[in-house]
Amino acid sequence: MIALLHDNPTITDLNNCQYITDEQEHILRFIHWVYHDWLVDSEYETTTKPSFIIYYKNNYLNNENLFDISYYLSIKF
Repeated sequence: MIALLHDNPTITDLNNCQYITDEQEHILRFIHWVYHDWLVDSEYETTTKPSFIIYYKNNYLNNENLFDISYYLSIKF
């Protein structure tokens, strides 16, 4: 499962985001940390390309209620 994020859910109201799923509600704190902590402290900046998530495990594919994901954010130095 792959989720393509057209909006930053930490900035854009969830009702106005182009793509939000139940799985993404669980990782909003992580996305917030990426944009507002890690990115600010790094030497990088984002590009206009959308971020995306690859789900290796999610609550629809296992009974453990665990997620195993990779989050990809387009950055430049």
